Amino acid sequence: MANENATISKSKKHESLDFDELERQLQESLDEQMADLDFLDEQKEQIGDPDALGNVILNTVWEQFTNQIAIQAGEDFIKDNNMLKLDLSNDAHIQTTDNFEYGKLATHNTNTDYKEKYDKYMGQFKTDPNEEYKYKNSKNHKYDEKTKTWSYYNEKKGIWEPKERYNDKKGVWESYDKIDGEWKKKIKDNSVRKPYDEGRPVGKNGNHEDHQVSAGEIIRDPSANAFMSEKERVDFAISDKNLNELDSSANESKNDHNGEKWAKHEREKGSQGEGQTNAEFFGLDEDEYVEKDRKARKEYEKLKNDAEERARVEGKKSQKAETLRVGKKAARAVVMTLLAELIKKIIAKFILWLKSAKRNLKSLLKYVKDAIVTFVLDLKNNVVNVADTAVTVIAMSILGPVVNTIKKAWMFIKQGWMSLKKSIEYIKDPRNKNKPIGILMMEVGKIIIAGLTAGGTIVLGEVIEKGLITIPLFAVEIPLFGSLASIIGMFMGAIVLGIIGALAINLINSLIAKKQKAQLTKEKIEKGNEILTTQDKIRDVAIAKTDKAKEDVINSISKRHMEASEVLRDALETIKENGETDYEDIDHSEEIAEMDQRIRKLLEE
Repeated sequence: MANENATISKSKKHESLDFDELERQLQESLDEQMADLDFLDEQKEQIGDPDALGNVILNTVWEQFTNQIAIQAGEDFIKDNNMLKLDLSNDAHIQTTDNFEYGKLATHNTNTDYKEKYDKYMGQFKTDPNEEYKYKNSKNHKYDEKTKTWSYYNEKKGIWEPKERYNDKKGVWESYDKIDGEWKKKIKDNSVRKPYDEGRPVGKNGNHEDHQVSAGEIIRDPSANAFMSEKERVDFAISDKNLNELDSSANESKNDHNGEKWAKHEREKGSQGEGQTNAEFFGLDEDEYVEKDRKARKEYEKLKNDAEERARVEGKKSQKAETLRVGKKAARAVVMTLLAELIKKIIAKFILWLKSAKRNLKSLLKYVKDAIVTFVLDLKNNVVNVADTAVTVIAMSILGPVVNTIKKAWMFIKQGWMSLKKSIEYIKDPRNKNKPIGILMMEVGKIIIAGLTAGGTIVLGEVIEKGLITIPLFAVEIPLFGSLASIIGMFMGAIVLGIIGALAINLINSLIAKKQKAQLTKEKIEKGNEILTTQDKIRDVAIAKTDKAKEDVINSISKRHMEASEVLRDALETIKENGETDYEDIDHSEEIAEMDQRIRKLLEE
């Protein structure tokens, strides 16, 4: 009985433990420890592996290559755009009168050379701000340095009146017209008027007919000079709608004045015909003369407006043409970038094919297919690259060569930031937290050297390019790729800095390789001991599970023995009780059958 109680007590102790759950947890722990051991093996193999440096340099060179495609596309656009940078603004294509007068020209307009028109226009006037004037020693004239204006003293009125000035904004000398009440550009000499006088017919009185809208007004008019050809201006000037017969004295008096203002102007005090209008003094029908002047001006304005509208339509066409021009260059660069990315992936797969055991046409086609599938699936990065290329083309077209410098500087900064970021990630990686600080910092140094090597490739490539570009042979432009000097500079920079970076990293590796391997060996031993300990625990649990199974069997047998004893005890007591009577007179078949059934049941359990 004592042994049975001890067995039951031990069994209850085992029942408080879940051996299956404990075994499961230990197995999971063992799997994790084995994975850590595999990681340590991989780390040991990667010590001194130059592939990381090679990938960094390859990616940097490739980025420069795709960047050069965009830069070259921008340069080609500028060449095709008459050496002008991209400008789709209205002012760059659609000329306005105000802009023309102040020298702000629609230089991107491909239909009209407004620079040539403006130079001819300004060539008709006096434009030298340092020009000497005959008034310099005159007592009746004075010069205001601040306003650059000459004034003369009107003795009849007893006041100083403006005479001439230099207009800084327009870059021209101007005379003040008292009759028209405005400043007018000073015409250089009479040769400027010659085209307007040569075809002018002679009137009945033997004098040249007068221009209603004067030649001087047409010459000075920025709108007419911007939008009408010289022939159109002269044809209008000598047309029937603009000519009017005046006698020589009236013609001379009218000069370049506005016809209506001249006709209505009262003659000055002290002059002949004082107090009369010019129309009255010269015997003209004022209403008739003014009506002729208005009709001539109406025709003149119509011709100018029609010409300006034609110029506006041409400007819109020019604007559209430049948009298409830069769009074609950007599209070409985008296609080339996508093609370059596809080629890069095919090359990478081709290298894997060369390393594979089975090198045949079928396997090669499979690798090429995988490269194409990867290219298609990597749509997000491809879209980013395409967008960057398109933006670079547009920026290059707008800003010019400075974009190339900015892009290279950005690549250098980005590479430095990526190295710093990777270093921080490496230090913060939980798997590296137990590494000795010396080894940890040297590993970070390798990451930084790889980044500096890639960044230095850009700088050295630029230096080599500038050195070679002075040699005519290396200045030859290769379509889509730029000059021969830039290509050689880019790859030589990558090779030289790649070798230097590899040597530097190998030097670091030679200093830390032994420590790393020793440390890794130590960690592997510790990890192996952990694995052995865990395996021992699993074995102990298995033994404990076996002991528990034995105890359960023993307890079950003991329990059945006890129940059998009770059954027998009850049977004996019944027999004893029945023995006191005449046993043969009593039928015991039912009691015997019941006892037999209970014994059989215990045995079955």
